[in-house]
Amino acid sequence: MRDSWRSGRFWFNYAARKSFDVDTVYWATLHDDSTSAELLDDVRADMEPFIQMKMEQLKAYKEECAARFS
Repeated sequence: MRDSWRSGRFWFNYAARKSFDVDTVYWATLHDDSTSAELLDDVRADMEPFIQMKMEQLKAYKEECAARFS
């Protein structure tokens, strides 16, 4: 528990459970000006293949629904 508090992991876990407080928790405790942009770039790069996969799944789903229910 103390390690979680010291490392900031507590706030991450809290924000994950209490989504309505995410913005407040992020800006108050998790935001770090020095590394934020770098981390965001890494996250965006990692998300692109995931987004493409999900868009393909959505297209297949819509095509299947159109075939079944039209």
